[in-house]
Amino acid sequence: MGSGELTTTAGFYKSNQKIDTVSTNTSQISEVLGDGSAALLNVTTATRVPLNEKGVYAYDATFFGGIPRKRLNVEYDTNAAFGSLNYRWDRFSVGGSLRYDFGGANGTIYSSQVNGASGSVARDINGDGVISAPERKVGIIPLTSSAPVDYTYNYMSYSAGVNFRVSEPLAVFARYSRGARVNSDRLLFSPAISTVNGGLANPGALIDYVKQAEAGVKYRKSGLTLKLTAFWASTLEHQVYFGPIIDRQYKTCGFEFEGGYRTDIFSITAGATYTKGEIEKDAINPTMNGKTPGGQPKLFGFVTPMMDTELFSLGANVYGLTSLFAQDANQLKLPGYVTVNPFVQVRPAPRVTVSLNVNNLFNAKGISAASVPTLPASGIVMVQGINARTASASVRFDF
Repeated sequence: MGSGELTTTAGFYKSNQKIDTVSTNTSQISEVLGDGSAALLNVTTATRVPLNEKGVYAYDATFFGGIPRKRLNVEYDTNAAFGSLNYRWDRFSVGGSLRYDFGGANGTIYSSQVNGASGSVARDINGDGVISAPERKVGIIPLTSSAPVDYTYNYMSYSAGVNFRVSEPLAVFARYSRGARVNSDRLLFSPAISTVNGGLANPGALIDYVKQAEAGVKYRKSGLTLKLTAFWASTLEHQVYFGPIIDRQYKTCGFEFEGGYRTDIFSITAGATYTKGEIEKDAINPTMNGKTPGGQPKLFGFVTPMMDTELFSLGANVYGLTSLFAQDANQLKLPGYVTVNPFVQVRPAPRVTVSLNVNNLFNAKGISAASVPTLPASGIVMVQGINARTASASVRFDF
């Protein structure tokens, strides 16, 4: 078009998903031993009254916040029309895109949460004629306690950006975007959906918008590639999937670096992201305002040196992150860690590749999540650790 080049795209997306799941929990007591050895335990009161049976403390989620058992049988329909225009002339490139999403959900959900029915009964699970302590806490899904799901939605997403080539190896760019996510099953069993007609009692909770702006600079010459981007984002979150209702707005800003250099058979790539995020507004618990979201390190990154020949490839990925808060209360911090993950590929014959990969070579100890927001008096916390050292080998044939 004229002295430039116009590129257009258009399309239509459609999907249908049917979900029929049952969520159940059982609370058990187990010893904790090293080397992968453990066993279920029976415990009693000081007067020898049994508190559990064969390790089972309760046939429900007593140890998991008392979340009731659930069943959902729901169908989700998603449709989207989209298109984009991109124009490039001389040193400028400018483009934009639109996407219109519409769809809906219908089905039925079952739980004691729906209308306040009892979600726990006493039942002789093992059939021995005696109701033991754990058998007095048996979680059930009352099939007469159901609610419909029946709603529709629509929203618009858009993005626009510009790129300017300052010189042959150097360019600057900027972009602003707004997208969204429909929460679907994350809102089931919450006040956001009416238990009477299945419609949206709180339409604002269904769609979580994400607004993002970014600007940066790119450099590429003689095997060297560098990219630095500054970003800002505002994100909404509504959900009840993991227990308490969440109704929040987050904001985040930071910098992202990507780089690489290659000469002959040697190369190195690296990346790092610095993020400053906070809970900007919590409609349920305002004391969370200004807190750093749990699980978000301020700095994380990687570096991957590599040697690549026709016969073999040899390298390692080194990944690390700084300390982070265990949860949103910002009272318990988890330490940062670094893992080294080497790899080698050998091509002994055409179309044959032998690979060896090692994850966490030096067996670094890293904690990715903790079950409590602060350290209890016992000093004992249930945590989720990263994988210890593992290795895998493979042979691939291409034909």
